[in-house]
Amino acid sequence: MSLTADATWPLMDDPEYQRFKQSWDEAYAGVTNAGKTVILEQGAKFEKVGMTFEDLQFLELKKFQVAEIARLFRVPLHMLYDTQAQPRANMEQASLEFVVYTLRPWLVRFEQTIARDLLLPSERARFFAEHNVAGLLRGDFAARMAGYAQGRQWGWWSVNDIRRLENLNGIGPEGDVYLQPLNMTRAGAEGPPAADTPAPDANFQESAP
Repeated sequence: MSLTADATWPLMDDPEYQRFKQSWDEAYAGVTNAGKTVILEQGAKFEKVGMTFEDLQFLELKKFQVAEIARLFRVPLHMLYDTQAQPRANMEQASLEFVVYTLRPWLVRFEQTIARDLLLPSERARFFAEHNVAGLLRGDFAARMAGYAQGRQWGWWSVNDIRRLENLNGIGPEGDVYLQPLNMTRAGAEGPPAADTPAPDANFQESAP
C-alpha cells in the first residue's frame, strides 16, 4: 500500500510528518494491527501496490496454459523460454527428445511422401529423401571432441571426416588414413602373429659353459 497526494494536498511540515508517521505505526504497523480500518488524513489517498490473490491465480493460469500448449505440440518448455519448469541440467536431453519424438515422426512422413509422389518406381532403388538432423543432435564442444576421439581411435573416422563434421577443410590425402587398433582381431580368429625373431648378430659369440 502507498499513500499519494493530489495537488490540493498541502505539504506537511516536519512535526506534522513525524506525528503522522508515529500515529500510523502505532495504529497499523505489525501483525497485531493487521486488518484494522485505515483512516487517512490531510486528503491522502489509498493506492494498491501489491498483487491480489486473483492476480496471482491469473498468472498461475497463464503458466499452466503455456505448459498445456507445449504438451499438445510436444515442445520442451525451455524452447518456449520457460526455464523455471525445465531444469537447466535436463535441457540438452529434452532437446534430443524433441528431435527424436517430435520432429522425427514428421520427417519420416515427409520422406515417405517424397518417395511416393516425386520418384518413379524405377528411381526409388537409386534415389531417396532423407533429412539430416545431425546439426540438431550436436552436443557441446567437450562431448563432440570425446566422440571424435573414439571414432578416430577405433578406426571408423579419419581426420578429414572429423574436420568435415566441424565444417573445416581437409588436410589432404594424408587426412583420409584410417587407424586400426593393434590389440583388436576378428572374432574367432587366432591371436596376433608373433613378432619375427631378430637375426643373430654376426659378431656375437656364445660364451662357453
